Amino acid sequence: RWTWSGLPPKCGHQFLCGGGQRSSTAWRTPGAVPHTSTYALTNVTLPYALALANKGWEQALNDDQSLARGLNTHAGQVTYAPVAHAHGLESAHLVTV
Repeated sequence: RWTWSGLPPKCGHQFLCGGGQRSSTAWRTPGAVPHTSTYALTNVTLPYALALANKGWEQALNDDQSLARGLNTHAGQVTYAPVAHAHGLESAHLVTV
């Protein structure tokens, strides 16, 4: 059962949602402006997608440190330390994979 007061939740305020669980939301989310947020997201991510498509993932990651940081796992190794820690695993350094 969902509870709704009729007013949008204020940023950081909690509201009651299904199953009695509490959740919170930020009022100014991209869903509030789907048309312009779609263009903004596409403009930001398209260069990465093109690099991956044109160069292949290995060369694209070698050429762009920010893209390389997005690699969480490879060949059975976890390359992102917080993910490895959350699962009780050792993390591998990005340069070794």
